[in-house]
Amino acid sequence: MQRAQHHICHLIILLVGLASIGAFSTPAAAQRYCAFEKPKFTTRLAMTKTRYIRTKSSRELTDLAGHINSQVGGLGGGEIGFKLDTKFEVREEGGRYCVGLTHAKVIFYGKPEVHIASNFKKGTCEYTAVLGHEQRHIRTMKQFISEKAPDFAHEVKRIARSTRYKIGPIAENQVENAQMDLQEDIIRQVEIYLNSIMPTLATRQAKHDTPKEYAKVFDKCKRWDEKFNSNP
Repeated sequence: MQRAQHHICHLIILLVGLASIGAFSTPAAAQRYCAFEKPKFTTRLAMTKTRYIRTKSSRELTDLAGHINSQVGGLGGGEIGFKLDTKFEVREEGGRYCVGLTHAKVIFYGKPEVHIASNFKKGTCEYTAVLGHEQRHIRTMKQFISEKAPDFAHEVKRIARSTRYKIGPIAENQVENAQMDLQEDIIRQVEIYLNSIMPTLATRQAKHDTPKEYAKVFDKCKRWDEKFNSNP
């Protein structure tokens, strides 16, 4: 069963203060002072090794999956999301500040993991059957992320062309909020894209969780009831 989570990190604020001589005497002077170049955006795909976890019993996995009328022997899926690293330049003149985004690195990542109920000892027929089923979910997840990586990079390029990248002139106590506002513009747009593609993954994963597919798994072994009811 797929357990995809949407996880977002927005990290690293780098302040670079550049002092200049003079004061904001006219709007034209402020406009020149706040004239930043467009930021550099980069993207990268990151995939961790699959984690195999055996710390939860079938009952605990069933509760985790929210099932009522069935018992869960395993879960396959993990986190899919992005991490945003940003760098800013902050300029000060006459006690007023301008904030400009200079770099943004967006990492599209997947963290696949497989849970196998602790009821099933490693090497048993039931363990192997559950593992085989959950690995199909993992292959689907990895294939999906690799397939969408070029689209993700294209979307980031579109965001780079349209997003706000400078704010000012403002007071010193508004600098941190200005940085957060510029980050949030990027985060919001990337979230919209990720939310638009996740239903496709859910549809693909659902094909592994049909009664027919479950029957194939359970037909491989004969001691399911005993193992499900055992004390892990």
